[in-house]
Amino acid sequence: PFYFNRDNFKKGKKHYKELNEICPKKCKTEYENNEIEGDNIELNISSIEKFLYYEKIGLEYIDKVCFILLAGGLGERLNYNDIKLKLLTSIISEKSYIEYYCNYLKSFQDFIKKHKNKEMDIPFIIMLSDDTYESTVNFLEDNNYFSLKKKQIYLLKQRNVLCFKNNKSHLDYIYKNNTFYLSKKPHGHGDIHTLIKKHIHLDDFIQKGYNYLYFFQDTNALAIKVLFVCLGVSIEKQLHMNFLAISRKPGEEIGTICKLTNCGKTIDVVNIEYNIFESILKNISKKDLVDKDGWSLYSGNTNSLIFEIRKYNEILKKTNGIVPEYINPKYSDDTKQNFVSPARIECMMQDFVYLYFSQNCSQSNENGQTNKNGQANKNGQANENGQANENGQANKNGQTNKNDQTNKNDQANKNDQANENDQANENGQTNKNECENSSKVGVTELNRFLCFSAVKNNKINAKKKIQNNIHPECIYSAEADLYYSNCAFIELACIYNKKNNNLEKMGIQILNGTPYIMPPKVLIEPHWVSIFIIYKEIYTSLCSFHI
Repeated sequence: PFYFNRDNFKKGKKHYKELNEICPKKCKTEYENNEIEGDNIELNISSIEKFLYYEKIGLEYIDKVCFILLAGGLGERLNYNDIKLKLLTSIISEKSYIEYYCNYLKSFQDFIKKHKNKEMDIPFIIMLSDDTYESTVNFLEDNNYFSLKKKQIYLLKQRNVLCFKNNKSHLDYIYKNNTFYLSKKPHGHGDIHTLIKKHIHLDDFIQKGYNYLYFFQDTNALAIKVLFVCLGVSIEKQLHMNFLAISRKPGEEIGTICKLTNCGKTIDVVNIEYNIFESILKNISKKDLVDKDGWSLYSGNTNSLIFEIRKYNEILKKTNGIVPEYINPKYSDDTKQNFVSPARIECMMQDFVYLYFSQNCSQSNENGQTNKNGQANKNGQANENGQANENGQANKNGQTNKNDQTNKNDQANKNDQANENDQANENGQTNKNECENSSKVGVTELNRFLCFSAVKNNKINAKKKIQNNIHPECIYSAEADLYYSNCAFIELACIYNKKNNNLEKMGIQILNGTPYIMPPKVLIEPHWVSIFIIYKEIYTSLCSFHI
């Protein structure tokens, strides 16, 4: 983890601290930033040096990364009638999200030309759906692909699937003009893997020298800012898959990064989606474990992922990229029979980690067969042959259970086999550590303000989130967080380079009923390429800085 220990930065908690006590009429409520103490300066400098160390490693590989953007979703929670890629990152620049991302790729290409003396067109793969394809294509064409070349942009379209209207799996439909129309929605961003297998020749990318794939989602403007530090971690640790994670609060609608154990098999790093995680806790009458500040001990998944391309391609060829499916209905009442809106079977791109696990299992058995007990249940609950840990919770980032408890009642599995590390398989052979991890999957955890602020909620739901002291994740907060992140990066740069800086106190403003901080409107444009470059520039050019 990379944490900067100044109170107004630590885990981003002041983004929404005490906002639920703010009266909407008191728009001028303010708080002052804490004084910087000597110990905090040293801790911050140590964290910055660690950050810069990995970012410098990643920056050397700037010409070896392909980018994959997931933009097939409907944005139903936004009450927005157009593609989310058209939303503005800020009212200052008036740049849409797709323009912002294209500008970054163009800046990377310019950087490569200047510092590595070679021309290149970085591959930009965008997954769309029936609902977003036509509008996205037209928007790109109308804007001349925002200075990128048409040939370097690969547009993939996923199929829509049928929807259900209740727990009995009755198909949802619309009756219009004497005709029945079956409701359909995108199948989820997990389709990206099968689409890449079908339409993208990764062998060609590998031959051209590309080593990594960076997956990110449509409305997180901070995702590319921290690419190179995460990439540096992947390179240094030789990871095949790397989750970008943040601290999360219980109740946040983001996945949980944890360790999954079932029937003696362990996946060290896996994402459990928030609705499944909450269901597990409820079924075992447990609560999310939190620290003294109310933050969960389990990291949150930002859905920014880095894959090592060769291992990814190897798994893709064996599995066709088919990941597990699930359904996440929103119920209309406590009876949980009918849905608020039609629900469909979905899949998630981050569940590709299970494919690494299944391959490890098959390789760890001498005869290439998996143990009779099979793979771990996706929910982390007991399957037919095994039971979940007594407290039912996986430890953050794949560490052992907090209470070091063994499986509930130390029960033997269906075949009376001991649930231990060296459990014999069906043929009497020993499975070393049950599926020893030949694929390396890891997590890079950063402060939220550095790397994650998505646009998910409309103004009504955003206000409810604030009242529950949870990040609102709306268009207003995403823009404010972009400014806040830029201010924080600059201030940390000043601290690191021992320059005077003065970040003025930030007030709370109300927009569409949602109270949120509004930092100074500072933009760091994509042509800066990396935070490392910003630190160097401030070191050589500034005596002091005032915002």
